[in-house]
Amino acid sequence: MAKKGTPPCGNFNPVLSSGKLTQQLIVDYYCRIEGDRSKYIRSQQSKLREETYSGLADALRATANETNSIVGKLVVLPSSFIGSPRNMVQNYQHAMAIVKEFGKPDLFITFTCHASWPEVITKFLDSLHLSDLPPHSLVLKKGTIVILLRNLNVIYNLMNGTRLIVRNMYDHSLDLESITGKGTGQRILLPRIDLTPSDSTLLYLFTRHQFPIRIAFAILYCLLDCIYPILYLVMVNFMLPCPELDFLKS
Repeated sequence: MAKKGTPPCGNFNPVLSSGKLTQQLIVDYYCRIEGDRSKYIRSQQSKLREETYSGLADALRATANETNSIVGKLVVLPSSFIGSPRNMVQNYQHAMAIVKEFGKPDLFITFTCHASWPEVITKFLDSLHLSDLPPHSLVLKKGTIVILLRNLNVIYNLMNGTRLIVRNMYDHSLDLESITGKGTGQRILLPRIDLTPSDSTLLYLFTRHQFPIRIAFAILYCLLDCIYPILYLVMVNFMLPCPELDFLKS
């Protein structure tokens, strides 16, 4: 569904607008944080009172002797390490202490839903952001640069990846002008068509009746960390007249 209007320029964030690349960035930094925490625990075992776990070490050595195994260096995860066995036991003990002090809970509330409910399916499908489908809500304005997502006509250079610019918008079609390839300058009227995702791992098979386009982005290689030089692809939208992005155009 195409909507007329201009997105708020001041709220645009190239990192948060990168889709799957943003998710990859978050996962990578989460793994780095967990790695740093694990490294600190390994190097600070003496400060974490490792000697209090001597009984555990003796039990491990006895088990290793019985199975002819070799015991490596013992690293104890404290209860402050979220997700560790001691952290789970500590949370359980805290819960039992609350029950002992205030009594058993009066209500135990559960909510059950079925994956095939129309409300669940609609909300789930609307929240999907697939690379070969336009977003559920597509916001356009005159002058927006878009990219074609389907091969429509090879003769007129209307193929997947063709860049076009929006010249006008109507209720059931878009007036577009090609700005790349042999058909540069050519005007077309693009209707809505039925689009089906190519991802076979989705829970549902569905078809959307949409314009086969999405807003075009430029690709920028950005070094986000000087200590660990990792290159991330950051999608930067040059369509919006944002003062925050002027330094990228110089």
